[in-house]
Formats: sequence, structure tokens, C-alpha cells
Amino acid sequence: MPDDAWRTGRANVLRALADRDPLYVTRHARERWETRAANLAAELDSLSSPGGPP
Repeated sequence: MPDDAWRTGRANVLRALADRDPLYVTRHARERWETRAANLAAELDSLSSPGGPP
């Protein structure tokens, strides 16, 4: 798969997840993983930069 296609697809998936409110439906999941989900924004930023992941 070409890098550009992967980056576009990955960014679309991450945007869809980031747009969910709440990201996790159950209270247990929110308490356990919501703070770690902040990495979605960081990865989206890296995908839009030239030196980001493939």
C-alpha cells in the first residue's frame, strides 16, 4: 500500500475515533483508557507532518 494512502486511511480512522463523545461507552472503559486516548491528537498531528509515520 502506498504511504500516502496509508496515512490518509489511518488519519480518517483516528478522526472518526476522536470525534466520538464519549470515545468509550462504559464508565469502566472511560476510567481506564480515556486519558491514554489523548494520543489520537498527537498521532493525527504526526500524520500530517512530512516526517510522520508512513
